[in-house]
Amino acid sequence: MGTQQRTPQNPRHAQHVERLGPVVEALQEQQERKIAATYEAVRMNPAALTQRVESEHLTNTAIQAGEAIPVVRADAHQAGISN
Repeated sequence: MGTQQRTPQNPRHAQHVERLGPVVEALQEQQERKIAATYEAVRMNPAALTQRVESEHLTNTAIQAGEAIPVVRADAHQAGISN
């Protein structure tokens, strides 16, 4: 089994790249929308960024230590939940 080059000269690779082009573009647009939404959310509520960073830090620390991932629950009042 020979190894095929991944260059534009390889017709199979070129076809593969051509088929994936729209998928990659859609994923990039989705990522851009997600970034924009995150930026807007942080602009409207800067405390949310701090909470997210702290949550991610706890999760990463737990993963590195081989522990269970901690679950951070929001206060019912903050989450807009009432009895």
